[in-house]
Amino acid sequence: MFGWARFRSNAGDPGGRDAARPDPRPASGFTPRLRSLGEGFESVSHLMLAQVLLRDGRLGQALAELGEALAVNPEIARAHFLKGTIHARRGEHEEALAALLNAARLEPTMPPVWPAMARVRVELGRYGEALSDADRALELAPDAPRCHALRGHVLARLGRNAEAADAFRKALKGNPSLAAARHKLAHLLEAEGATDEAIRQVVLASRLNPTNANARITLGNLLRQLGRHDEAVLEYKAAVLLASRPAMAQTRLGELLLEMGEETQAVSTLLAAIRGNPKQVDAYLLLGRTFMGQGNYDEAVELIQAAVGIDPRFPEANELLARARSLQLRERPLCMTSPS
Repeated sequence: MFGWARFRSNAGDPGGRDAARPDPRPASGFTPRLRSLGEGFESVSHLMLAQVLLRDGRLGQALAELGEALAVNPEIARAHFLKGTIHARRGEHEEALAALLNAARLEPTMPPVWPAMARVRVELGRYGEALSDADRALELAPDAPRCHALRGHVLARLGRNAEAADAFRKALKGNPSLAAARHKLAHLLEAEGATDEAIRQVVLASRLNPTNANARITLGNLLRQLGRHDEAVLEYKAAVLLASRPAMAQTRLGELLLEMGEETQAVSTLLAAIRGNPKQVDAYLLLGRTFMGQGNYDEAVELIQAAVGIDPRFPEANELLARARSLQLRERPLCMTSPS
C-alpha cells in the first residue's frame, strides 16, 4: 500500500517522476515573445552595422542596412535619424526631411534631430521652418553653442542680421573655438561697417582653422576696403593655395591687381579663374572691361557675351555688352560694315 506503485500514482507529490519532467509544450504567448525578441536582435544588428558603415563613409551600404532594420521594425527613431543624415550628405534633401520628420515623430526629445532638420530646411530654402527647428533644438539644449550658431545662420538667411549677430556671439561665448561662427559674424560686422571688429573676428577664425580659404578671402576683402592692398594680395594668394576650387579667390585677386595697375598679372590670374571655373561670371566681366580699356573690342565682346550666356539676368553684363558692341562697330573699317 505504501510501495513504489502508490508513490508513482501520487500526482500531487512534488517528488514524483511526472513533476521531474516539465511539459515540453511552451506556455501560451511564449513563441510570439521569442519571435519578437528575435526580430529585435535582427533590427539592432542591422542598425549597428549601418553605424559602422556610416563611419567608414560607405553611405549606400549604410542606407541599405537601415532599410533592413526599418523593414523589421519601422519604429526605430535612430534608424530614421541616420537615414535622414545620409540623405542630407548625398544632397537628397526632400528624402532627408521625410526621414527626420519620422525620427522626430517617434522620439521628439532626441536632441540631434532638430538641428539636422533645420539644416535640411535651410538647403530647401524653407527658412521660417528652419528657425522653428533651431528654436526647438535650443529648448532641448539651451546652452549648446552649435545650436546658437545654427540659429544665427538661419536668422542671417532671413535678413535679421542684428539677431543673427547676437546668436553668433552667444555661440562664441559658449565655445570660443567655433571658427565658422566667427567667420559668419565677421560677414555681418562687415555689412554693418564695423570693419575693424570684422577683421579681428576673421583673423581669429583663420587662426582656429588655418586651412579655411573662405576666411582668407573675407580678410582680403576687408583689408582691401581699408586700402591695405599689399596685405590683401597676400591673403588672396593664400586662399588660392588653400582652396580646392580657387576660382573665386583668383577673381578677387585679379580684381585687386587691376586696381593696383598690374594689368598683365591681373589678366593672367583672371584667365586662370575661368579655366578653373568656366562659369565664373565676374572673371569674364573683369576681363571684358579690361580689354575694352585696351581697345581690344572683339575679345571684349566675346568675353562679355560669355558672361551673358552664363547669367542672362545680370544687368551689368547686358549694359557692358551693348557698350562694347557699339565701340566694336565704331572701330571697324567702313568696308567691313557696309552692306555693299
